Amino acid sequence: MCEPEAFRNGIGVFGLGPHLYGQNDKNSIIIGYDGASGRPVINTAARIDLKFKNGIIVLEMGSHDLASTIADEWIFWKAGIADYVVMQRNIPSLSTILIKGYILLVGLSIFFIKNKNQRWLGSLDKIG
Repeated sequence: MCEPEAFRNGIGVFGLGPHLYGQNDKNSIIIGYDGASGRPVINTAARIDLKFKNGIIVLEMGSHDLASTIADEWIFWKAGIADYVVMQRNIPSLSTILIKGYILLVGLSIFFIKNKNQRWLGSLDKIG
């Protein structure tokens, strides 16, 4: 179950059943799975650290991804790693933040360029 059987971009993400978390950390053997993820009624997640023989199980209702998010934060707290599977799950929200940042930068750039040009044209009027 702990050996990679399915890969994404050359990184093993699934064993025979569970997700493999912390693939780039050789000292970490964390497996887990999310059940009913994406459904608004119930969301479950389990993460088990086989090396240290502990884990977390989260059962919650009312949010489509809260249990998964809490379990992923446990992985980060436990192993100190940002896992590939976790990063893949967060791409939509990260993309939204990135797009908003680009829009803000472009808007601020246009504002400052217009402001600078208006001051430059105003100084030309004083000279002429």
